[in-house]
Amino acid sequence: MKRQATEETSSSHSCSASPTTNDSEQQQHVENSEAKKPKLETLYDTHHLSIPHNPHYCHFWEHDLFRVMSKYFPQLKELKDKTPVPTPKSEQDHEMIRKAQKEGVGLSEKEKHKEKQYYTVQRRMAYFLIDEIFKQSPIRCCPYCWLNIDYCICKQMVFPWRENKHLDTFVSEPSEELNSVREHCEKPSELQSDEPRLKIILLMHAKEFFRKSNTGKILMDTLPKGFVEIYLVDVEAHEIEFKEKYYGQELTYLLFPSEDALDLDQTLVEQIKQKQMDLSKEMWKDQENYSTTNKRPMKSINLIIVDSTWQQAKHVLKALCNKKDLPNRLKFDQSKVVHLYQQKEPIFNLLRKQTEKDRTSTLECALLCMFLFDLYSSEFSKPLLYNLKLLVVTMHKMCHKALNFND
Repeated sequence: MKRQATEETSSSHSCSASPTTNDSEQQQHVENSEAKKPKLETLYDTHHLSIPHNPHYCHFWEHDLFRVMSKYFPQLKELKDKTPVPTPKSEQDHEMIRKAQKEGVGLSEKEKHKEKQYYTVQRRMAYFLIDEIFKQSPIRCCPYCWLNIDYCICKQMVFPWRENKHLDTFVSEPSEELNSVREHCEKPSELQSDEPRLKIILLMHAKEFFRKSNTGKILMDTLPKGFVEIYLVDVEAHEIEFKEKYYGQELTYLLFPSEDALDLDQTLVEQIKQKQMDLSKEMWKDQENYSTTNKRPMKSINLIIVDSTWQQAKHVLKALCNKKDLPNRLKFDQSKVVHLYQQKEPIFNLLRKQTEKDRTSTLECALLCMFLFDLYSSEFSKPLLYNLKLLVVTMHKMCHKALNFND
């Protein structure tokens, strides 16, 4: 009887303690699940801290994209401080639409359509950044090269005018080509201390920014800060900033093979460089502090390159072309539209076949311009081509296709 009473007592104690145990287990489970939730500072692999990425490129996607999207998705600001990551929901979307409709009283149908287009692009950007970058999943993308995390090429990329010490850590058996490119990149240059004399301005379709095979992002990350800028079409803040900085500028040219485009041959190149010198001299007159012995800054030549598929280019050009039915969008002087009259067989065609012979990747297009203007081609051609080959080979590996380049 005593044993039975003991068992009953034990049983009663066990039953009475059960809820407490379950509560503690549930609390422990919640704490474990919270601990497993990815925090923003842990999402970026630590090896990127040792890789000399272009700081302007890092700032572009880490801060600028959140800035331009915050108008439409204010809750994305929480991404920098809180977990789990807030996700845009349909209810919030409807709320934003209702708010836009209230604030947009009196807008024309064209303005309402433009606002809707802006909103749609921001919504897609928000979903992409949240789903593919800021969540730890098997298909998570590297936020720098944008390839699947298992195929990240950042560890093997080479960066000019910067120390590439990351290669000592991540590349155990460097090839002769890699050693040669690295040695070339780490040589000091007289142009390092100067402001860029040739800038590449990428007017990029928003969808193109999310493509893994896009070479414009590789171009910006590879080159030193200040040489490449990216502006996304249908992102209102980017369109306004682009217009303020480059619309109507003397040395700004659009590179596009339209019917009326001028041939960017040696004669036109010399004319542009002469105009660059004349404008620079005028600038020197206004800046008396530059003596004859000091190095004087040069005005920059700005080449705008449309970074998109050829189907998307029509939409991008609507933001530039001079049409009466687009008074509120960006306009561009058709007399400053140029195209490359002479091209080599593009390397990137090994990955993405083009339907026309004169079509090439954004990176190679920028490099050809450097050769034509004889500016930075000797400094940047080797690392750009090496990183482009690295991207093409890796993309083929992702598709389980072997690829070798013949020198």
